[in-house]
Amino acid sequence: MAALSDITTREPQTVASSHDSATALSWSLVNPLASPGWDEIAARFPESNFFHSAAWAAVLTDTFAFTPCYSVGRRGAEPDAVAPFMEAHSLVAGTRGVCLPFSDECPPLVSREAADLDLLPRLIELGGSRRWRYFQCRGGNRLAGAAPVSLSFFRHTLDLTDGADRLFRKFDDATRRAIRKAESSKLRVGIDDSPEVVATFYRLYCLTRKKHGLPPQPFIFFQNIHRHVLSQKRGFVALASLDSQPVAAAMFFLWGRQALFKYGASDPVWQGLRGNNLVMWAAIKWLIDNRREFLHFGRTSLANAGLRRFKLGWGCEESKLEYFRFNLRQLKFEHENDDVYGWHNRLFRRLPIPMARLIGRLAYKHTT
Repeated sequence: MAALSDITTREPQTVASSHDSATALSWSLVNPLASPGWDEIAARFPESNFFHSAAWAAVLTDTFAFTPCYSVGRRGAEPDAVAPFMEAHSLVAGTRGVCLPFSDECPPLVSREAADLDLLPRLIELGGSRRWRYFQCRGGNRLAGAAPVSLSFFRHTLDLTDGADRLFRKFDDATRRAIRKAESSKLRVGIDDSPEVVATFYRLYCLTRKKHGLPPQPFIFFQNIHRHVLSQKRGFVALASLDSQPVAAAMFFLWGRQALFKYGASDPVWQGLRGNNLVMWAAIKWLIDNRREFLHFGRTSLANAGLRRFKLGWGCEESKLEYFRFNLRQLKFEHENDDVYGWHNRLFRRLPIPMARLIGRLAYKHTT
């Protein structure tokens, strides 16, 4: 990873903003890992979420050797805008800026005082100075107002402020039946943040990825999640077991009053016990007891009707999540394909898990 001084000196420090006050923002590149109090800065913006945190930046840099290029614009002492990018280098995909890799939603952040700021000129200059092929923003739209969407997903958010009893009554019938079925079995759920539970989660995660025909993220990724997130009480794993047999698990991250369901995993042999429903319900009750107000269920592919139905069954509010990708060579927005489904799914369903893990370890840095 480049030193902060190396990043900062390679591009201009001040560019003109399109803010209607005609007052220029002073821009600089910041490494959140070398900036004490970064999370407090990010948390000032209403649209911030866990993916803007220094902990997540540490996971990405330690796992994939991405270079943090967080562009911060100021008119005074406090930031008016933050565009968090990771610079990824690849012989396959070239050099590009992503806001942020492996993050469901990580929009650029703009203060209320700069609400009409158009970030596109700044990002074009930044990407040009860094020689990116393209940049991608995941969520929000601070890019010329009517920027064409490159890729769309569903997002689902659950309001936890009603409390557990009222929430349960809002779940659909199938979700309530699944929870009751799991509760009537001998399944037990624990909330844990230990290295051991992460290792157990990963074994289930590999089974789930095989079922879906996708390579798993490398284990070092989850080890770094434990190191930078779970061990710092910024997240946890809910694990359902039948006696000593792990059945299902889910990983959650915490940010202020928000929580994020990031990864789910289960053993398909025990699918009939509805362990996935039970770990979600246990996590929801834990979050309510610990005064969290919203649970974000992450992004869902428009083509994944089953996952969408699962999330809607919890009474979530559904909305669209939009990504924007700008080609810096052609100076235009471009379309992307949702590559979750294709011929590769059949291949990875057939591959042994150790081989799929090897491919995942080699490939994920190039996919972002």
